[in-house]
Amino acid sequence: MTRAIWIVGLIGLAAMILFLATDTDDDKDEPAPPTPLPLPERKPGFTVENLQCPVCEGYGYIMEEARTGARRRICQLCAGKGGKVLRIPPGNVRCPNCQGFGRTRTAKRYVVCLRCGGRGYVKQPFQPGE
Repeated sequence: MTRAIWIVGLIGLAAMILFLATDTDDDKDEPAPPTPLPLPERKPGFTVENLQCPVCEGYGYIMEEARTGARRRICQLCAGKGGKVLRIPPGNVRCPNCQGFGRTRTAKRYVVCLRCGGRGYVKQPFQPGE
């Protein structure tokens, strides 16, 4: 009985696929595809840097040895993303303390960088002669 139900179901599925595949109604007017939204204007002077995570080298995870063998652990610095896109406003430079990631290593974990406050950039120091 169950085999007959399977066969009837397969025949019905095949009939629906054939019906949908051959149902081309040329009389219908298809609406035009939506026009894409314009890209937002880039603010002049911003520097965009693609940073690769130095801890996981862009993979997003770290291999960790355990008693039972190796296992993957999500990278704490990049939160599994493998990197970061850093937008630096004019008059600022990448933070030398955290290298632009906004987090620094303590004894056991990563915390918000105290120098840049987690932004990844700091004010450019004044240099005489510029």
